[in-house]
Amino acid sequence: MVMDKGLSVQEAKNFMSVADPHVDMVKLGFGTSYVTPNLKEKLEVYRSYNMPVYFGGTLFEAFLIRNQFEEYISVCKEFGISLMEVSDGSITIPHAEKCGYIEKLCKHGTVLSEVGSKDAAHIIPPING
Repeated sequence: MVMDKGLSVQEAKNFMSVADPHVDMVKLGFGTSYVTPNLKEKLEVYRSYNMPVYFGGTLFEAFLIRNQFEEYISVCKEFGISLMEVSDGSITIPHAEKCGYIEKLCKHGTVLSEVGSKDAAHIIPPING
């Protein structure tokens, strides 16, 4: 997985022309997809290489914190995104609730889930068992 943190369309083309054999998916990280100019054109660059691309968990969290979960699904559909990340690195989501979002999104595509936090004081202990 490679994170695209705001590459231009031309930079995405250049990147894929050399990195394609070494990349399995591209994450448009930190909500950059929502402010990226020419997003549809950029997604087409990745699709021309049959590269799975997704918006990343921060965008999911931004919609969720605003009670716009259904709108998040609509945005994914609008841009043909069927790979989605459910994360709670910036906000706190109870585990059972997070699992519920994963279950709901599975009806629309493949779901990745991040474990961890962007807050260094929030330590997630290992699970024994």
